[in-house]
Amino acid sequence: MKNFEKWQVISIISRFGAQIVGTLQWYLVALILPAPSYGLYSIVSGIAKSFGSYQNLGLQSTSNREIAAAKDLAHAFKVFFVVATFRYLISIPLAFLLFYKSTAIASQFESDSTRIVFALKIYAFVILFQAIQGIFNTVLAGLKKFKVLFSYQFLFTIISFLISIPLVYLFDFEGTIISILVTTVVSILILGYFAIKSFEGNFVLPTFPEYKEILKDILSLSLSVYVVKVILSNWENLGKAIIGATFTYALLGTKASLQVVGVFGIALAYSAKIMMISDSITDVNMTVFTEKYLHDLQNFAKDFLNNFSKVFITTTFVAISVLFWNKEVFAFIFRGKYDGAELYVPVLVIAYWAYSFINIFKASIYVPAKRLALLVVGFLLLLISAVVSFYALAVFKVYDVTLSLAIAMMISSIATYLFMTFDLRYKFKTWFINSQMLVTLCLGGLSLFIYMYYGNFMVKATYFSIYVLVQAYLMLKWKVLKLSKV
Repeated sequence: MKNFEKWQVISIISRFGAQIVGTLQWYLVALILPAPSYGLYSIVSGIAKSFGSYQNLGLQSTSNREIAAAKDLAHAFKVFFVVATFRYLISIPLAFLLFYKSTAIASQFESDSTRIVFALKIYAFVILFQAIQGIFNTVLAGLKKFKVLFSYQFLFTIISFLISIPLVYLFDFEGTIISILVTTVVSILILGYFAIKSFEGNFVLPTFPEYKEILKDILSLSLSVYVVKVILSNWENLGKAIIGATFTYALLGTKASLQVVGVFGIALAYSAKIMMISDSITDVNMTVFTEKYLHDLQNFAKDFLNNFSKVFITTTFVAISVLFWNKEVFAFIFRGKYDGAELYVPVLVIAYWAYSFINIFKASIYVPAKRLALLVVGFLLLLISAVVSFYALAVFKVYDVTLSLAIAMMISSIATYLFMTFDLRYKFKTWFINSQMLVTLCLGGLSLFIYMYYGNFMVKATYFSIYVLVQAYLMLKWKVLKLSKV
């Protein structure tokens, strides 16, 4: 487990470096684009991501598990071949459908339909390329090529920055869409080279019976993960898009102006930055905890809690820091361009804070343990409770539409996190929470109280300095990060 934690820390450091560059890119894009253009981008990306989620089939997560469990590189290549070919059987018709239906989808909007058609047709090609992009990433994670994977994640962020910013500056909204296509192609070339190289020449194609057997094993896991992926995509894009006759309904796309969508989108993007920690370790966790579950079940729960508590404490500290100064950050960076965004950030940060732990539970326990029926139930709760909460708030007109959406996301993510916590208590006969996590929650709750009721800068600065010192002391005492061992 020590080597595992070492790779977790390296992954977080790598992702943090990439996040700095990515945040700078996000800031410049938001600064360059007029707010309505950013709103248009939020709507289109919401449509494309929800549409593209249907190609996922859960293959990326489950192939990571199967490659990690493969007996040798030859069998790992067979898994890769089966997953890649099967995924394209889904992705090609899906991309064609998005390309063909782009005009019909764009007609749902009163303005900017030509720009939406252009963007959706570009996204159709992006879907084709992304079909293999995720599989290449999975190969590197499953074969434990973490050094290559983490180096790529950081360096590619720089490449993406150098490609995207000039295109956005020159071509506005259209440049944003073109940059996504170009960076996706570049990513495939880099990832593909290292993924294929990792097989060390063991390119053994599966026989037809082997193909069917591998596909059967993967689909027995992936269909549940696929449902989860679709639900998650629609939860994240609840307020950003409407897709023809599908069940994804984006209220902001039809009931608010592009300016409002842009404000909500910028708040969503800012708040989602706290997902960096959980996102950076899920590849490592799925590989390591799959092996742990298969070969050392006796110590599985203890080792997971020991690791999870450190992630929980770090994520909570980052979330409080992001939330506490969001008003000052928005005022300093955007100078009033996205006025109102800071109102949505507190609840969205809490929503993504809770979802971070849902994400870790999924990758570290539910998929490795094949506890997929309960995983689907949890994510159905995520979506249904969000929709019900939103309509309840809307019917009684407690808040405006956008704030109601943010609160609905917060309620649903907390409810799902609690559901999973109780479910895993039933499964493993232990609570995945300890005294260190409870102390961290109490400090976080006090910080929220200060944030909500004391707006004076000096009061906030004084309290936050004390909070950072106390939390840092506790994190050192609890050995949350053993940087000396990296």
